[in-house]
Amino acid sequence: LLSSLSILNLTYGSCEEASEIYAKLRSKGYIIGEFDILIAALVKYNDETLASRDKHFRMIENINVQTW
Repeated sequence: LLSSLSILNLTYGSCEEASEIYAKLRSKGYIIGEFDILIAALVKYNDETLASRDKHFRMIENINVQTW
């Protein structure tokens, strides 16, 4: 199973994505943890799917979340 997974690295683009996610959430009055914002940005920037039970990821626009 692990051999089929890839590691996503932070890049300038994914960090820009994180700042946009943070700004949009903050403007709506939502605050989530910085690490979760970075995770969401990596997933969104790389057009991947996030497997998580954390409901706050659903507040982020255009992110693929699979409840697990």
